[in-house]
Amino acid sequence: MVKKVQTKNRVPVKSATELGIKAKTLGISKIAKTHKGRKILENRAAKLFENPKRSVFLKGRKSSQTLNTLMRELHIMRGTGMSQMLCRKAHDISVFEDVSLVERTTTKYDCSLFMVATHQKKRPDNLAIGRVFDGHVLDLFEVGIEDYKSTECFKSAEQIDRDLKPILIFQGEPFENSDKHKRFKNLMTGKQQII
Repeated sequence: MVKKVQTKNRVPVKSATELGIKAKTLGISKIAKTHKGRKILENRAAKLFENPKRSVFLKGRKSSQTLNTLMRELHIMRGTGMSQMLCRKAHDISVFEDVSLVERTTTKYDCSLFMVATHQKKRPDNLAIGRVFDGHVLDLFEVGIEDYKSTECFKSAEQIDRDLKPILIFQGEPFENSDKHKRFKNLMTGKQQII
């Protein structure tokens, strides 16, 4: 037997136009012509409570097996609902020369964090890690991966739950004194303000 739920206390959610808020006050410069377009623009506008930070993982022109394994494990660690894995094909991305493809991809999938894996002869096993704000790249760091061991190499990996948070150790004085090292630490830990 199904019971009916009373909805007397519920308040219907109204859109911005029903509340009398104009598009300019929401930070929307365009006026949509269709209902679907209006919903998309309202979703992109500034919010009182922001969406959680999602991430996108991209494979560059060439990528090694080490980088593919690392990105797959980071994707699982981040959570499949919190990240988008685009590793099926190689993308013609050179992040430090042209970031337009990264900006379009992060806007398309509503992701504020991104990671691009590249492998070259002079720079083997490189990860470009960055964050995006308002559709533009805010921070961009390049990290070289050396002596990487997958979780499959350890016997205790089967007993560890995937939902546990990893331990990050930032060792040395540069992480306390240097501005670029502080920004990198901020990016990796996910804190809101730069110290």
